[in-house]
Amino acid sequence: MRVRRISLTPEEEVRLIDTAKSRPEWAVAYHGTMLENETGMRGVEVRNLQMKRINLMAAEIHLQKSKTKGGVRTIPLNADALESAKQLIIRAQQLGAGQPDHYLIPARVKAVIEGRNGTTVRVRRYDPTKPTKGWRTAWRKLTEKAGLKGLRGHDLRHSWVTSHAEIGTPQSVLEAQAGHLSKRMSDHYKHISEKAARKASEARSRVKTEQRAEARAKMREQARVDSDLVAADAIPTNVASIQVAVVH
Repeated sequence: MRVRRISLTPEEEVRLIDTAKSRPEWAVAYHGTMLENETGMRGVEVRNLQMKRINLMAAEIHLQKSKTKGGVRTIPLNADALESAKQLIIRAQQLGAGQPDHYLIPARVKAVIEGRNGTTVRVRRYDPTKPTKGWRTAWRKLTEKAGLKGLRGHDLRHSWVTSHAEIGTPQSVLEAQAGHLSKRMSDHYKHISEKAARKASEARSRVKTEQRAEARAKMREQARVDSDLVAADAIPTNVASIQVAVVH
């Protein structure tokens, strides 16, 4: 049965992140997940992100195309999001992305090349002029392994909004960062200070870092307790033999 989720608990978030980065073949899914989870960007915004929209020095992403008018915005990157952006840029460059209009996550496309003896060979290669269609297969596998079957990429955005609300981020700043503004309030929120947006992003980053550390500590403690219980239940054969011998 498909489980609908709105927001991840700190423990679920740790499982998702740690599972996503556990295998090299899930690298794109991991970094895409981090960008969505740490910035509130829509999956389609991450997939269609061009190299020229990322400013590593300023730790910002400048979105010019989005689902809504309010989606055109500047997004501050915290430490985790910035590192994922850097890693995706390195990967894109290795795959041939060298122009500002090239995409951060190039698509893998079918192509025909000339083989030996003039024969044609059908291959699959990366094309930096086209954006990826996503990482659905990797996402399905890693969420199942993390015990989060049914979790959607868009749920990360809901989780991001929830975590901001929990730390008291002003609604105006939240909506400006999220990029979903009502028509009536669009003009009012348009000039929200980018300084306020960055402050909110950094505040959330500190809270999430603390929550993840606590979640990992709880998980390690539970694993230790479970291990002790298993050890206590196991009675060595030689001990049982000694006890029998004493009785006789």
